[in-house]
Amino acid sequence: MDPSGEAAASGTDRESVPGAVWGWGGAEGAGAGAVRRMTRPAARPCARPECPAGAAATLAFSYPHRRAVLDDLAETPEPAAYDLCPAHADRTVPPRGWEFDDRRATVTATRDDEESATIAVLARAMRADAGSGGG
Repeated sequence: MDPSGEAAASGTDRESVPGAVWGWGGAEGAGAGAVRRMTRPAARPCARPECPAGAAATLAFSYPHRRAVLDDLAETPEPAAYDLCPAHADRTVPPRGWEFDDRRATVTATRDDEESATIAVLARAMRADAGSGGG
């Protein structure tokens, strides 16, 4: 109940009004002096906390198959999937031991470039090790 007794007088309390913003404004009424709610952008936002970018891909998990699937943004929001902005989608890494299936039509070359660079470094190290007779 409001310390000024307003909630009791109006017949409402915090539990009966889900999501209500309660203030201690006295004469100004409920909500006065309270922090305003943030509005969401018009486009579907990225599911990552504090990311203001719009979503461009949808990440879903197939638990029985231990597979993470990243696809183009779904037509409608899926309750069991995560909508991600391009930056977060590009940095997505599946859980250890899981397969990753990137089905996006426009995949950035970042992931392929990193894998190619890693393979090149490993190949050079193996050649150097074989040439030095190490083992």
